[in-house]
Amino acid sequence: MKRVYFLCFCFILSLSVQAQTPCQLSLDSIYIDQAASSCNHLYFKYKVSGGTASSYNWTYGDGNGCGCIKPKNFYTKNGTYQVCGKIQDANGCKDSLCITVNVNCTNPCDLSEIGIYSFDTVSYNCNEYEFVSFVSPNAKRIVWEFGDGDSSNSKYSLHTFQKNGNYKVRLIVQDSISCGDTAELNIDINCDQKAPCDFKINKMDSISKGNCKTKGFNLNCNKTPKEVKWYYGDGNFETSGTQVQHSFKDTGIYIVCAIATDSVGCLDTICLSIKIKCPKTSLFQISNIDKSSIYPSPFSSYLFVKLETDATILIYDQKQALVYESYFLNGIANLDLSKLSSGLYFISIKTFEMVQFYKIIKE
Repeated sequence: MKRVYFLCFCFILSLSVQAQTPCQLSLDSIYIDQAASSCNHLYFKYKVSGGTASSYNWTYGDGNGCGCIKPKNFYTKNGTYQVCGKIQDANGCKDSLCITVNVNCTNPCDLSEIGIYSFDTVSYNCNEYEFVSFVSPNAKRIVWEFGDGDSSNSKYSLHTFQKNGNYKVRLIVQDSISCGDTAELNIDINCDQKAPCDFKINKMDSISKGNCKTKGFNLNCNKTPKEVKWYYGDGNFETSGTQVQHSFKDTGIYIVCAIATDSVGCLDTICLSIKIKCPKTSLFQISNIDKSSIYPSPFSSYLFVKLETDATILIYDQKQALVYESYFLNGIANLDLSKLSSGLYFISIKTFEMVQFYKIIKE
């Protein structure tokens, strides 16, 4: 028998799949830079291997954080905090690490946020300077010492140096527990010498007026001044005579100063600390609700207010916190109050001529 053989050629296709390189980026350690840190002002260092980080995210356990390369944090309370770092490279590889740090300052002032951010002066003439300071919001006491025996308790103070010379001016701030900060600057006064001035302010009197926030002020001088500049300690000032009246917006303690000048340019300055205090009253003087103007009452989601003129409508909760505000033209105002919780509220209808408050109830 004749046999026939067939030769088969088989081709094997080899498929090669290239595996992706695994992430090697690693945040190996986080530690405190002891040389740069204090008990609560902590600077952190860290070590990274397996690549180069292109972004950072740091959290310090007290609500603060940053995306910085050089992490640091100022803690205002003693305690134990978890400091965490997250890194990522350009390829999207990520790693993270957390450590625990203990803050234990024995001196309470180390934890205080009191400080002087910046200060500067503006010169109006050769011996008259305005001193301006920007300090921590928790500053309870601010003192400018001008180096000539005079001082001021205002963040913004105008002062006139009576004699030529070099004066070391100091700015002192303190918080409620007497922790503080101090800054100094030198002022050189070199004015043309004039004949000695005999003009003098003898005293300043404060007089209560028609309401608790209004005061009258009188100056008593050895001669009639040509001009008096009044500074009321609340950011307001004016140029007037020896008798003025001023209404303060808020209660509190104010330093009122007067700078009086006579006809030949001689001047004198006097300041007086006054306390504006009013009897405690409710924020709201409640009117009887007019159901034809504000309805329905109680309401569930929407409240309608009939306006006779354009008005601003404000709503306060029982703690007198503002929870709603809007402006409406005269007509029917439709207020969507569906997001408010059930309870008692106060609505204020504020027009150009008057403000009225009403009680409203949300079901």
